[in-house]
Amino acid sequence: MIQQYKKAIENSNIVSKTDINGIITFVNDEFCKISGYTRKELIGQNHNIIRHSDVRREVFKNLWLTIKSGKTWYGIIKNKTKLGDSYWVDSTIVPIKNKKGKIIEYMGIRKSVTSLFELHDEIEHTQKEIIYRMGEIGETRSKETGQHVKRVAEYSKILAILYGLGLLFVQSISDTCTSPSICSSI
Repeated sequence: MIQQYKKAIENSNIVSKTDINGIITFVNDEFCKISGYTRKELIGQNHNIIRHSDVRREVFKNLWLTIKSGKTWYGIIKNKTKLGDSYWVDSTIVPIKNKKGKIIEYMGIRKSVTSLFELHDEIEHTQKEIIYRMGEIGETRSKETGQHVKRVAEYSKILAILYGLGLLFVQSISDTCTSPSICSSI
């Protein structure tokens, strides 16, 4: 019966196991499929082989502090494939303990949420395109109106920076400022 549970988990999730130092000791087919690596390329490697450079070090510091303390870590992580593409996974990392309560390995069980992030990016791109088109429409009626839309975007970016909002948010505002000549002349 345990084999049936194991098969059900492995066939419906992305699974890996590492030793206490983060060296991969097991990956399932789903892990290989999403990462683009073979088992042979992964086993014996540090798990950071799939680490994406966009993920802040603090995320992994928190992850390791949590699992080393014997607690389960939950989070969404951006990883990279063998070819350098990105994928996102909703992750649960569980410390596995022996009978004495000592951690002997870690098991990661993940689900891909890449399609959600791709949809988010598409919506964000569409929103930026709408703002850009609004500026163009305004410019066809009045040059000053079109420039006003772009100035408001730049002012919003400056206020976001001063308020201390995150870099991704500031960048999204910055991307809406579509005319460098107008945005730099404010």
